[in-house]
Amino acid sequence: MENLKNEFISLFRELTDNELIERFNQSVGISAWNTARRCYVKTLFNELQYRNFDCTTVERGNTFSLQHKVILVENRLEYLE
Repeated sequence: MENLKNEFISLFRELTDNELIERFNQSVGISAWNTARRCYVKTLFNELQYRNFDCTTVERGNTFSLQHKVILVENRLEYLE
């Protein structure tokens, strides 16, 4: 699993901010879960935080919500209406 996590980290670090947000939005509404997807989503959220984005819109305690697509506005995630 550590190898997969490192692959995701490398992938996300190469993306622009907008490309990373697009990856987030591609995950919205997908209800299927397995170990690889959980690792992908967790690593994606870690990358959002690493970039110091304000994620309070999607944070739910120690987890994040994948119920709504977002846009990046002044380094802050906001729901796409």
